[in-house]
Amino acid sequence: MTSWCLAGQRLSTAVRIGFFAVSRQTACTRAQTPFTASHTRSFTICGAGSPALVKSRDTAPNSKQNALPNKAAQDSFFAPDNVTFESLRLSPVVVESLHHGGFIQPSTVQELAMPVLSAGTDAVLAAETGSGKTICYLAPVIAQLLQLKQSHEASLSIRSDREGIITPGALVLCPNAALCNQVKLVADSLTDSDGKSLLETAHVSNSTPPPFTVPDIVVTTPASLINITEASHYGPEWTKGGILARMHHVVLDEADLLLSGGFERDVVRILDGMKQSDRERKAQCLSQELGIPLEAFQALPRHVKAAAYEGGVKAMLDVGYTRPAAQPHAPEDDILQPSISGRDSVPPDRQFARQYVFVAATLPSEGKKSIANGLRRMFPELVWLAGNRLHQGLSTVIWAWRETTQETWKTALQDAMSARAQPRGQSERILVFAETVAAANGVANALEEVGIHTLLYHKSVSAADRAAALRTMSKHGGVMVCTDAAARGIDIPNVTHVIQADFAASAVEFIHRVGRTARQGQVGQVTSLYSPDRKPLAEAVKAAIEADMPVEGAFSRNRSFSKKFKKYGQYVPRGQGLSV
Repeated sequence: MTSWCLAGQRLSTAVRIGFFAVSRQTACTRAQTPFTASHTRSFTICGAGSPALVKSRDTAPNSKQNALPNKAAQDSFFAPDNVTFESLRLSPVVVESLHHGGFIQPSTVQELAMPVLSAGTDAVLAAETGSGKTICYLAPVIAQLLQLKQSHEASLSIRSDREGIITPGALVLCPNAALCNQVKLVADSLTDSDGKSLLETAHVSNSTPPPFTVPDIVVTTPASLINITEASHYGPEWTKGGILARMHHVVLDEADLLLSGGFERDVVRILDGMKQSDRERKAQCLSQELGIPLEAFQALPRHVKAAAYEGGVKAMLDVGYTRPAAQPHAPEDDILQPSISGRDSVPPDRQFARQYVFVAATLPSEGKKSIANGLRRMFPELVWLAGNRLHQGLSTVIWAWRETTQETWKTALQDAMSARAQPRGQSERILVFAETVAAANGVANALEEVGIHTLLYHKSVSAADRAAALRTMSKHGGVMVCTDAAARGIDIPNVTHVIQADFAASAVEFIHRVGRTARQGQVGQVTSLYSPDRKPLAEAVKAAIEADMPVEGAFSRNRSFSKKFKKYGQYVPRGQGLSV
């Protein structure tokens, strides 16, 4: 039995991440603007290496980088009519499947990211909630897997006597079971003309063990993946070696959450294991290409090996490596495909290049311990993609703010319930957020007192009852009182109103809460009630939204806001002191 390695390194380092704004007809320059830029961008791409060009619909050639784009285009959810899924490098079978699933026109975020992801590029996709990120990464991954499966099937038909050749797969890591189920539903919705899913997807957990038939896409939580791979009774495909050999694509959905807090240790273990197997695989391929034993390659000077990992044999020669005399070695057809024996060593496969995709709706980049800085260190070649409304409020939201006290809170809540953005008679779906389980139960009781029936969604509610509440909300609407357990990744269609009975503890959680409404270009309503102790945070977020600015300057917890407010007597953005 093998276990995932732990390098002992946290993801937090102090490397600044810059953005590259690219216009339609101008090359990208290396003039960098910070992630918290004061200007808005239609499309943004950033990275450490040579950035790819990305179409920008709102920036004219040679225009100034800080010019504000057209407001209507900026807030448009869908890409222009001349942009189609066919034009985004997706295969015809996937495009047809998208059309069957009701996806006719790409969103602006999909226009930005799908060509990059379809090329197999390692990338970070940071885009506003409700922008179509799940289908944005699933469609390119499925298209690539279908192509790889065809290649492997052709290889099997030619070399039917070969053993150990396995089909490629994809791994999607999510923070909770609800999001895992949602990703599986979206993947299953991509079907052929007969209604059969293009690929088999399985949500694997401790309560739903791996199926006998190995699925193409595995969706799971980090803890479940480690528990399953360290067990000995699920078969070689579900060992660490089997996962490393099969998974050509690794996606972290809600990456900012997975790379922090209680998830970080397990996720770093998994990523370290993946990266180590990538290095082993590349070392074996390079040693065979050079015609030298693997031990001889490993004994090369560090700078030569670093050049080899970066640019192959040519880069090695550029740094002074002298190729040894020609030695006979196995022809390319004799290079084994990945093994599923569960061993730590990974046989070389010249067609294997693992893709890493990190997806998030919030990705703070400021501060020594930011998630973005850690990703930059661990994956220096990542391409960074940002939606045009990242960390900003949407103009399709009707905002309401009300300061409350303990005496006025209940009346304010009931008043908020009576305020409607939608005409009466239409189906309403209202989410009411509370900070704790006890607070959520109190909110539900306060609404029941005035005859408003509620559903509950928090950790003290059983998984079956939570799933039933989501189904009821999706099909029939209603009022669901919840904690932040429902703030991330839960996609209830057509939520009309989000009420914060307790204001969010941070601007990050605020963005995720309000992102449950006004999704996919629809209109929504947000009412925020805040107590005096949350006033500094609430007013800072409100000011940013009213100024149509990103709220990243408020990306610290309420406790930090209280300290700064007492120190300076006013709101001071994160990372700044009081200007004099």
